[in-house]
Amino acid sequence: VFIRNLPEQTTENQAQRYFRPILAKLNINVFHCEKHNGKNFARITVPDRQQGAIFLQNHGQSKPGREGFGQVRNKLHFRGRPINCVESTHAPDEFLLQSLQKDELAGIRPKEARGVKNQVARSKLQKSFNIIGFDCGLMDYRKIELGFVSHFQQARSGRLKFTKRCILINLDQQNQDVLAQQIEIPYNSVQSFITGSLSNPFVLFSLFEAPKLFEKVEPMTEMILRLSQMGPSMSTIKKKNDVRYRIAALAKGHEAIVATCLCYRINISSADIQNVQMLKMVPGLPKSIPWDMPNITKLPFHVQMTELNRALTDARTKLTFEVKFQFQRLALNFYLPPYKVLQLTKVVQQPSVAFDASIFADAVRRLSYQLPFAGADADAIELSVESIYKLLQQNEQSITQERHFSRDIVAEYDHIAYIHKATVTPAGIYLEGPMPEVKNRVLRKYSSFTSYFLQVSFVDEDGETLRYDRSTSLERIFHVRFKKVLEGIINIAGRPYEFLGFSHSSLRAQTCWFMAPFILNGHLRYARMVIKDLGDFSAIRSPAKCAARIGQAFSQTFSSVALSRSAFREIPDVKRNNRVFSDGVGTCSKSVLQKIWKAYAQSRVYKPTVCQIRYAGAKGMISLDSRLQGEALCLRRSMIKFEAPNDTDIEICGAGFKPLPLYLNRPLIKILEDLGVPDWSFVYLQAEAVEQLRITTLNPVNAAYFLQRNLIGKAARLSWLIRKLSYIGMSFQDDHFLRSVLELAVLIQLKELKYRSRIYVENGMTVYGIMDETDFLEEGQIYCSVQNEKSGMVLTGRVVITRNPALHPGDIQCVDAVDAPEGSPLRDVHNCVVFSSKGKRDLPSQLSGGDLDGDLYNIIYDNDLFPQRTCEPADYAIEPPLDIGREVTRSDMTDFFILFMENDQLG
Repeated sequence: VFIRNLPEQTTENQAQRYFRPILAKLNINVFHCEKHNGKNFARITVPDRQQGAIFLQNHGQSKPGREGFGQVRNKLHFRGRPINCVESTHAPDEFLLQSLQKDELAGIRPKEARGVKNQVARSKLQKSFNIIGFDCGLMDYRKIELGFVSHFQQARSGRLKFTKRCILINLDQQNQDVLAQQIEIPYNSVQSFITGSLSNPFVLFSLFEAPKLFEKVEPMTEMILRLSQMGPSMSTIKKKNDVRYRIAALAKGHEAIVATCLCYRINISSADIQNVQMLKMVPGLPKSIPWDMPNITKLPFHVQMTELNRALTDARTKLTFEVKFQFQRLALNFYLPPYKVLQLTKVVQQPSVAFDASIFADAVRRLSYQLPFAGADADAIELSVESIYKLLQQNEQSITQERHFSRDIVAEYDHIAYIHKATVTPAGIYLEGPMPEVKNRVLRKYSSFTSYFLQVSFVDEDGETLRYDRSTSLERIFHVRFKKVLEGIINIAGRPYEFLGFSHSSLRAQTCWFMAPFILNGHLRYARMVIKDLGDFSAIRSPAKCAARIGQAFSQTFSSVALSRSAFREIPDVKRNNRVFSDGVGTCSKSVLQKIWKAYAQSRVYKPTVCQIRYAGAKGMISLDSRLQGEALCLRRSMIKFEAPNDTDIEICGAGFKPLPLYLNRPLIKILEDLGVPDWSFVYLQAEAVEQLRITTLNPVNAAYFLQRNLIGKAARLSWLIRKLSYIGMSFQDDHFLRSVLELAVLIQLKELKYRSRIYVENGMTVYGIMDETDFLEEGQIYCSVQNEKSGMVLTGRVVITRNPALHPGDIQCVDAVDAPEGSPLRDVHNCVVFSSKGKRDLPSQLSGGDLDGDLYNIIYDNDLFPQRTCEPADYAIEPPLDIGREVTRSDMTDFFILFMENDQLG
């Protein structure tokens, strides 16, 4: 008997306790109830068909849906939910049936049988099995019958092994062309685990994500391969002892389906099928579902995808790009097979169907959160084209109603745009979005064409960055798979997206920008032309430097201020002893700053006097100089990175609205300890931090302050909501969602405290750094004025200053904080640290090799954290950039992007 619509959190024991008295009334005392965690279905097996018929006669339904449930003689409800009971579409497991019949003859009740089951579970079970071949495909339906559709198969011998954390499928080497390979499936990626029968012995894994694939090379073969390489790459040299390569696909036919066909059926011998089924008793392993699944024949997957792409590319279609994007996402992200998406596009394009394009695109996007996976817990009717179309219509209605009450963040904020995204993994390319993103110079310049820009991320199958593994070479992923994507085209609904560029922050996130050609003012715009319009980069001969300069245009900027070219002035840098004291910092007049305040939404409350900017080809910090008259923007040569005469707007990347909190970390604690700070200082601060977290959940005031200080739920105004609820006599603790959010936030902070020693320092702050333009500060002095909407203060006395990451003992220095005289221009700047322009060496360069183009500095004025001694700072010499002796090409920049990803791996 197949039971549907149980709560997903219901355990097998709870389901068994619920059905025991119901079955006992029908004189059914021996049965087996199987309920999987996280699933909304269960299966009840009884020893005799007649017993099952009696149960269905009383509680079963003959027709699907509400109409069928209404005709049930004795309706069942579990925790208020109606339960649907139907006869299972496939025969019960042979071994289970024999066991139940034996228990019934012996008079063993389910409770007694459970003790036997636990005893078996504790015994050592076989976890490794021979395989005789495998298939890769999808689960689908033939009318209402669930079956398996194979899109790739290999008759290869090997070994299936259940380890502590994952399933390993080791495929034997067949010849010199087909080497030994391995499929690694983590348990947390298994959506369902299905086993066959004696007559059809197989093991099927339905996955949430593509598995990791490897190719094993024998040492001798490895040596021959390396000798045949003319120029081994850096990764080849580093991993010369590796004998395992991470690969994108097992064979050529596997490439087209590996990203979207996430069902792997492993063929085993009939002698092993019972041993595999026994593994469901082992804690930690996925529970198997016995299901003798037939084979179903469909069109080859690549044919389905070709037909879908042809339909989405057809210029005669009435679908907008936004709608096409969502339909292609359904197919590429394995929510629906391509043939079914194609059928859906034909239905919505019928003459009788009318829809609002923006609403309909959102309605299609919501399907990805609503559609179940094809499998034992899904009804064939739920995944029929008719049911999906009805769901689309319901989504349209609900979205239309929601838009009357919700606000559009893009319409409300000028610096936000909806951006489509693509995720590239070793297996495939997946689509996401559109999502709200902060604009950059390029998006601002082509604001009417934002859908032609694509944000592309390179990650592993689980969404994390590719992790370093000393036993595995990732060379083929970086230099073949990812390089092919960066050098090629990502085709989405007929638009060919190609590589454009990346910013410094996106490089660290292993994300870059692609764009598709579009027509502007009668002229075709493509990637090379967009880059050319940004400025002149022809003189730059270093790929890394060129990528960084182009990347300035891709930095996220919160606002843009139009400024006349006459306002710009170039002023000289302050240099001494081959050091640039003013590296990356300039000044501006108050009238320019007032324009920034007006454009920057956050400045309605706070009025920053220091801003991190992008202007034409310049980047860095500007600070208020009250001595400047009129509109004046004074930039130094160290700030100007390239010539860009066409762009004269000031773009704001950040500003010193208020000091940021200061947190210790393990490297900083270690250095401070070595410099003589007593251990009890850190222990006291840690104990205080733990106590603060403990009292956070006790009352609304503590909870609101905690959320506000850690910037949690700021966009949703969560701290304000908790305070308001308290004012009207309601506690956040009475609401499950708010209580859970706060508890999760506290747990995350505890984890950070435990594993990263991220300890909050009350007498400390993090601020931008600028240079003293008045020559008031002497060597070893700083000026730091702090202001907010309520009060302000000026730091005086001896303080500790550093910068993250601090790795050398000399990265922490002690300086004198002084006040500026009355009437000094320094009195007009606040929420920053001002460094002296005097001395043998500038202080920022002594702190982990910092400069003044937007670096943040940590100031500690806690006496308990004051070091007893300091060390000479390290000399952070700047390495000259690689000169390739010619103009940098797109291929050079993609090579640099790959090299960065390859070396940015944590072991």
